[in-house]
Amino acid sequence: MLSKKITTIAFLPALLSLLLGLGTATVFDACEIREDGTWMHCHEAQTAVVISALILTTLLIAAALLQKKTIKIVFYGAAVIAAAVIFLIPGTLISMCMMQTMRCYTVMQPFVRILSTLIALLSLSAAIQTARTHS
Repeated sequence: MLSKKITTIAFLPALLSLLLGLGTATVFDACEIREDGTWMHCHEAQTAVVISALILTTLLIAAALLQKKTIKIVFYGAAVIAAAVIFLIPGTLISMCMMQTMRCYTVMQPFVRILSTLIALLSLSAAIQTARTHS
């Protein structure tokens, strides 16, 4: 049986990933819809982050629940890579608004970059913890 501390460490990246997806969809969203009913480019980045974060959440929950050490470590490693890709989505992989003062740059992008960095670090930590503690 895993200790409560190890279980918490295992699920923390999944919780942050869920927060990333839900936060980007709501409180830390990109720019508003235009008056003509269309969206700016940053909305595509927001959508990509939300979908990616929810997929990452599923991967991290699976990693936390798995018992086989090697598969668990591989899942956490994949989560580190996925978090790095999510970090790059707003503004690098998907272009955003032209003005750096827009909400997508001042609110969404920093939120995504901070959370994805934390997720990557915690996933790496969970992988190391798994390698050290599981038989």
